[in-house]
Amino acid sequence: MKNKRIVNRARVYEFLRSIGIEPDELDGLELPVTVDVMKERVDFLHTLGLTIKDINNYPLVLGCSVKKNMIPVLDYLGKLGVKRSNLTEFLQRYPQVLHASVVVDLAPVVKYLEGMDVKPNDIPRVLEKYPEVLGYKLEGTMSTSVAYLVGIGVSRREIGGILTRYPEILGMRVGRVIKPSVEYLGSLGIPTLD
Repeated sequence: MKNKRIVNRARVYEFLRSIGIEPDELDGLELPVTVDVMKERVDFLHTLGLTIKDINNYPLVLGCSVKKNMIPVLDYLGKLGVKRSNLTEFLQRYPQVLHASVVVDLAPVVKYLEGMDVKPNDIPRVLEKYPEVLGYKLEGTMSTSVAYLVGIGVSRREIGGILTRYPEILGMRVGRVIKPSVEYLGSLGIPTLD
């Protein structure tokens, strides 16, 4: 059984190399046992607009099942309103989303954004502008960034608008990025709230 698995994996690696994908990072990852299933994954990624270069930038995407991982995530993003025309760039920037669980990983982030007064019709724009936000844990950088803004006097009512325009703030470290920026602007005579 183990020998058969080794032979099948060698065939899958051979297929990947033949189309220009370097499978070295896939060691230890559970992969399809047949070339046909791997070809289906690669073809599906191509239909999303991803190139061989994109796949090589994040080869772990080949560990995602089309039916169990990719389609549910893409359906969820579509239901949120992420435009099909922006999907390729979205996936190039944050291919890890295809590994995510809609219920465990994605929906809580969306709910958090809505709880910060980001309007439901602005959620797709926030995600398209900063897809990496879907990988953040709620109790980490995101909540700390928001807490800092509130702490320096930004009104809770304004947070949603700020996050809609500048969702990157959710990924900024308070101690390394936000606070030094605020202090620098303050040293120039700009009031904290401005």
